[in-house]
Amino acid sequence: MESTEHRTWWSGLLDVAGPLDAIDPTDADLVASRVVLDTDLPGTDPDGPPVTLVVSGGAGQVAGPSALAARRGVPLRAVRVTLRDPADLRGNARRVVTAVEAARVEGALADDVVVAVGMPDAEPGADWCAAVDEIAALELAVSLPVEGADPLRVAAWLEAVLDRETPVTVVGGHPLAVLGAVRRAFDGEGAVEVAGALAGPPTRAVAGMDETSLVGVRRWLRGVETCPDGPAVLAAALADLGVRA
Repeated sequence: MESTEHRTWWSGLLDVAGPLDAIDPTDADLVASRVVLDTDLPGTDPDGPPVTLVVSGGAGQVAGPSALAARRGVPLRAVRVTLRDPADLRGNARRVVTAVEAARVEGALADDVVVAVGMPDAEPGADWCAAVDEIAALELAVSLPVEGADPLRVAAWLEAVLDRETPVTVVGGHPLAVLGAVRRAFDGEGAVEVAGALAGPPTRAVAGMDETSLVGVRRWLRGVETCPDGPAVLAAALADLGVRA
C-alpha cells in the first residue's frame, strides 16, 4: 500500500485531465498526476509531472502503451483500463488481471504503478462484485465513475469495494465530498450517510473529521480525477475549512 507518512491529507489528491498551464503554482501540491490518453502518449512531455495513463482499448492494450511510456521516459503514476463487456464483467476483469500480470513480468509495467480498473455505472450485482473479486485478488485498484452517478449507487459501490479491502480512484465528484464518503463507507456508516456526504456541501462532508482519519482514508482513496480548475476548487474549499491558506 502507498505510504501516508509525511504528507497532509490533501497532498497529491488530484489527477488532472487537461492542460496544466492554468493551474496556480501554489496549488501544485494538490496534484499527483496529469491524465493522458494512450493515443496522446507519443506527444507527452517526459519532463512534466507523472502521468495517469488511460488505456483507450481493452485488456490487450495495457502492455504496449505502458512500454512506450517507459521507452520515452514518461513517468507513470497509474494506468487505468475500463471494463468494456457489461455482459461478462468477471471474465473481462480476469482478462485485465492477466494482461497486467503479463505486462509486469515482461517489464513493460513497473510494480509500483497503480493499476485502476474502471467499473461501469451499474448496480453492484453478483457479476459486478465478482469482477471486483478478480481485481482485489491481484491487489489492483477499482476506478469508479462518480460524476453524474446516483449517490446511493456510489455508496453501494464503495461498500462493495471497501468490504474487499480494495483501494479506489474516482472520476469526478468534489474531492472533499469523495473523501468524506470514502471515510464514512470505510467506517461502516450506512448508504444514506455516505450518499449524503456526496450530495451535500463538500466542506460538511469532512467537517468534524480529525487529521488522522483523513490521512488514513488516503490509503484507500488513491486519487480523484478532475478538470483543470479542480485544484483551484479544492484550494478554495480547504481555505474555507481553515486548514490551508
